[in-house]
Amino acid sequence: MIIDLQKYPMVEARQNTPFFADLFPSDQNKFMTVDGTPMSHGLWNMIVSHRDLKIWCRLGMKPNRGWKVADCKKYFGLKGSGPKLLNQFETLKAEVDEIIELVRADANANG
Repeated sequence: MIIDLQKYPMVEARQNTPFFADLFPSDQNKFMTVDGTPMSHGLWNMIVSHRDLKIWCRLGMKPNRGWKVADCKKYFGLKGSGPKLLNQFETLKAEVDEIIELVRADANANG
């Protein structure tokens, strides 16, 4: 399946980020198994980072001692702070969720 990234501007703008490389890896060894289902490292990092950013933005707490918001921003190619950062991240996450649903629907339709 070919995905038209022009329909997903937040994802398209991040083609040169570590997140994009981890989300759509060309190497099948870059997948992990979660509850018996393969998942890319990029998708896993997005799920965990969503939780972490909400803790940081809404509660003002670091999720763990070594966590840095700068690392998260660099990995996902985001800028800003606080609610603006979380809003950008959630917009990116919504686009990725839509792409994942399209891929799953295509996989189910094609067997």
